[in-house]
Amino acid sequence: MHSEKGIKTNSNNTHKIHSKDSLYILAKKFKKLGEESKLKKHHHDADKINPNTANSSAQNVEKNDTSIDDGMHLLYQNIEKEGVFKTSQRILDDILTDIAFMSLDSEKSDDIDFKDGVLNLPTIKYSLWRKYIKPFKIILFNTNNPVVDVKLQHKSVTSPKNNTITELYGLLVPKIPRRSELNTFDEYIRSKPLYSIRITVKTRHRLEHKKKHIALTPYFLLDDFDKLHEVDKSDFPKFNKDSKDLLDFSIYISSDTNKIILIEIFKPAFNQTELDYLLSSASVLNRSNELDNLHEELQPDYNDAIVEEQIDTIEILLHCIMQNLKGSPERELEKQKTSFLLSDDVKLGTYVDIKWLEENFDIKVKEQKRKDHVSITLDEALKLSFDDPNPKNQAKFDKITRYAMELMYLGKVLQSFYSNEEEIEEYMEDTIFKQVKVHHTTSFWTQILNEYQSIFSSQKTSTRCVDEHFINLCIDSNVSEKDIITNYEIQLRTDPDNDSKYFESLKYVSRKFPDYIVLEKYCKENVIISKAAYLHALEIFKYSEEYFNAIEHVSEIWDKYTELVQSNNNNDDQYRVDLVDSFYSLATVKKSSPLIYITKYEPFFHPVTAYLKLNVDAKLDSENIVLAYTMQIREVPEHKIQFDRALFAIAIQRHDLSLLYVLKQNCSAFNECISNIILTSDDAFEIIGMPKTSSELSIINTFTKYWKETDDSNPVNFILASAALREVSKHRASALLRHFYEFGKVNPKMIDSELWPTGINNIGNTCYLNSLLQYYFSITLFREFIENYQSIESDLLNSNAEMSKRRVGGREIQNNEINRSVQFIYQVQDLFKLMVHTKSRKVTPSNQLAYLAFAPNNAEIKFKHKSELESSEEHQLTTSHSIALSSATSISHSDIDTQDHDISLNSTSYSNRLVAMVTRDDLETTLEIGNQQDVTECINTVLYQVETGSMPLYLDADNEQMDLVKELFYGETIQEICPIKKFIKGHEKRELYSSLLVNILDSPTDLYEVLDEYFADEYMSMEEYGEVKKTLSITKLPTILNIQIQRVYYDKEKLVPYKCGTALPFKNEIFLDRYIKGNKKENDVLEKARLELKLAKVKYRELVSEYNSVNKSISDRIITTYDRIEELNAVIEEEVTKDAKIRYSLFAVFIHRGQASFGHYWVYIRDFENGIWRKYNDHQVTGAHEDEIFKCVDGDISTPYFLAYVDSSKKSIVKPLVRDVTRAK
Repeated sequence: MHSEKGIKTNSNNTHKIHSKDSLYILAKKFKKLGEESKLKKHHHDADKINPNTANSSAQNVEKNDTSIDDGMHLLYQNIEKEGVFKTSQRILDDILTDIAFMSLDSEKSDDIDFKDGVLNLPTIKYSLWRKYIKPFKIILFNTNNPVVDVKLQHKSVTSPKNNTITELYGLLVPKIPRRSELNTFDEYIRSKPLYSIRITVKTRHRLEHKKKHIALTPYFLLDDFDKLHEVDKSDFPKFNKDSKDLLDFSIYISSDTNKIILIEIFKPAFNQTELDYLLSSASVLNRSNELDNLHEELQPDYNDAIVEEQIDTIEILLHCIMQNLKGSPERELEKQKTSFLLSDDVKLGTYVDIKWLEENFDIKVKEQKRKDHVSITLDEALKLSFDDPNPKNQAKFDKITRYAMELMYLGKVLQSFYSNEEEIEEYMEDTIFKQVKVHHTTSFWTQILNEYQSIFSSQKTSTRCVDEHFINLCIDSNVSEKDIITNYEIQLRTDPDNDSKYFESLKYVSRKFPDYIVLEKYCKENVIISKAAYLHALEIFKYSEEYFNAIEHVSEIWDKYTELVQSNNNNDDQYRVDLVDSFYSLATVKKSSPLIYITKYEPFFHPVTAYLKLNVDAKLDSENIVLAYTMQIREVPEHKIQFDRALFAIAIQRHDLSLLYVLKQNCSAFNECISNIILTSDDAFEIIGMPKTSSELSIINTFTKYWKETDDSNPVNFILASAALREVSKHRASALLRHFYEFGKVNPKMIDSELWPTGINNIGNTCYLNSLLQYYFSITLFREFIENYQSIESDLLNSNAEMSKRRVGGREIQNNEINRSVQFIYQVQDLFKLMVHTKSRKVTPSNQLAYLAFAPNNAEIKFKHKSELESSEEHQLTTSHSIALSSATSISHSDIDTQDHDISLNSTSYSNRLVAMVTRDDLETTLEIGNQQDVTECINTVLYQVETGSMPLYLDADNEQMDLVKELFYGETIQEICPIKKFIKGHEKRELYSSLLVNILDSPTDLYEVLDEYFADEYMSMEEYGEVKKTLSITKLPTILNIQIQRVYYDKEKLVPYKCGTALPFKNEIFLDRYIKGNKKENDVLEKARLELKLAKVKYRELVSEYNSVNKSISDRIITTYDRIEELNAVIEEEVTKDAKIRYSLFAVFIHRGQASFGHYWVYIRDFENGIWRKYNDHQVTGAHEDEIFKCVDGDISTPYFLAYVDSSKKSIVKPLVRDVTRAK
């Protein structure tokens, strides 16, 4: 007896009871069923026609009806008019994807709702989405299995000599699991449901012999079972469209021989509750334990003749299935060990769910009292067969068949759990499932349809294409060009409203089969340009034929076209139509795919028109532009061309490669345009301007520069550049280049980790500390100082008079702060070294680093030497890279490459360093404190410790320490109090600053306006001086200028802080000359332009709102206002940069997403050397588009919080990509 489970074991069995106890019990039950199956006598051969099958059913059809169905007459001569055409291979693919389509995200599925599947839909309704679908597998069983007939063939009721009915049963499963993917049998039965399928085919043999097509057989949908001819209905007696178990069904009829295919997909027979009750470990063990305990309880009072073996629900279920479906056992069920005893005070359902068995299998129960116990015996179950004339029994037969198939398949899965268990192999060897074979091939389909010759005459296998164009025409990769044209013409007849879409598919398919000359000719006949139209086009464009033929770069034709459009000052509509037609003629003659596309999808000349069409703010990032585009084509599909034009225009205006790829994915014409551009690899590299030997990252960097510099007035150049990048990625067979072509940014997972910056794991409320560490790491001088740091505490203690005087931030340094600061720098050093030398893509900061970064300056911190710590019990927590907090993510030590711990830490005193003692409570408390801080507070703490732990270069007059931190991040301002009365001497005060805090409450027009406000003169009255003017200006600029944007304000009415989401426009560069002492001057032009700009923005928002809701005729006024805003921005830019020389370049943008009291931080850092931006979001480091950095939308919850600019003459000190894995042992 097992001490925990209470399960009896056989003393001769060497199997050890462990986590598979429930499987062991099930195996024994299946073994018993296997032994019983050997006693069965099978009276039915499922692969042969049963001559006695339809006798009783035939009586239901009158004799005068049967003559119609003699196998020679076409009963559905007009079936093509039903409207939905498919081939058998298309139908098969629909079967395998039908359930998956039902689960497709509705947001992906355009305006089509796939909740009812695709079996009955025209191909064009779902072809675009097929590539997102993973097909199910169809599971078939061997026909000679001892449990269930899975293939039944019998004669037609109305014409038994000429027509046959074939029924095939199987399962549809989402995925056939690998053993390595499963942990437990419970996990599998609870993963995804199993669905049953029945395929019934009626074949008219005389018609098959005389009229069957040699080519692909066309099938047409019959959308209602009631439309079947009466003689055919009698051959499908089991079908019930109102069955609650029926998930989906479809009827297809071939036009050549009127072969009928009825497809029925059923819901799972077992629901999850039933599966859990029958097969889950907990339920099996519970029932087994209870039965064993009962056996032990009764054994002293009853001899073995009375107390028989206890029977579980699963055993009874297996017996019932065997009894109902195939043959009859030699012994009656009640004569076997099916009786068992139960105490009066125990509910019967505790052991055997009789009610469930009675409802589903007509089980009868006999009860007989024996003393104080009840004896239960099962009557013989109702025997059923597939040809039972009783409809009720037929339905029950089908239901039990589905139970049997699911149970057989689950038994095979159970068997796989014992594949490596030699000690219990004997229990699975004789189970019923050893006699059951499962197959997941689709070869059955051609067998039951008798299509061997028509489909596989030239190919042994057939590839089911997922390409939308192939699906539209119901073809695959093995089709002949004659069949392609035939299918295309059938689609035009059955669905003429979508003829243009089918023609696009035909042209696409033609390109995929370049050897199909007839097909190519067939397509070209639809786009021939007449000589008269060609000459007229030359006249409109003012080209001679010789000049036109000599044009090499088709972008010249576009430039000429835009010139002619803009010269149409009278807005002559007829001339515009004539011009467009001529443009198309010339594009076709030139065989220029980009020009042909543009004739239909010409981008809007003004970008604001494009944004209005998509109903979006021009300041939104590309991700939101795509969402708006997708929503518009779903809600107003009839205007899709306009939306495609809008997206095309925005992609060009923004120079956004990812938007062009979205257009390619959603606009077949643009996809065709790109595909039709034939470039050699030499041509492609020449367009980009790169040698063919360049590295992948070099290609990306060069292409990025070329793409940004492309003239956005000519879309042809963008199309050609995109096609060139596609060809280069294809030539290199590069997944990295392919991803860049698709999304416009680098996927770091596709490049070596040494070529990409390292991420930092979040160990609990450390997102802004991580951002800050990445920011400091990117600054070469700061990083090198940290990496080369070798000071110890004694070097910095107040051992002499000069050192004791030094101040940081205006206050004296305490000795305990020195210990803390030195250890903090070493912790940062360790992290930076890991970031440089790790082979992993992410590292985890130590607990000490996080603790020292957030702990208050007055906190008492205990230290130990590292050598002492390593032998202490406190070592594990103090040095751990893992801690689980209630508000943080648990980061495992495994997140760090194990080889990283062998990286040499180059301090000679490393083992003698002091290490902060950090307890779990200390860390939790400190991280909670950190959660209340913002980036600026964290910066002050970090920089204070770095300065405190550093030797000064010198001390100034106030004994303030001057060091690397001051040189990099600190500037100096001078505040001057100037009395209005000139004869009174004023006052000045100089102060150091590490950042400028700017206010945004007044909706500033740009960054210059808030800086102007920061440095604005202020007039006031002072007791000492009277009326004065207070001025503030810069006397010394830092190498790196930090600008903090004040986002949190206090609501005096609600008495709560709130976050201000006002947008603050900023750019890649800023000029600071105007804020230097002596340079300040009034600028009336600038002030006037700013005032007008604010008013123009208000007017623009009002007009856009009115356009969206009421009046769309005001677009001209919107465009005029937009143009005026752009002009005013240009005026302001010119005024602030006039004669400016002091230039700073943006290189870091800290983002906060959330509200005043909570949120998340990440940072964008610019890589000047490689010409890209990256997003550092804790452990994830990804490429970033500029539009997501510079987006400027009021009310956005993700807002810039902190900007870092570097002196443009010193951009080389910013180097975020520093990796050297050669030092990792």
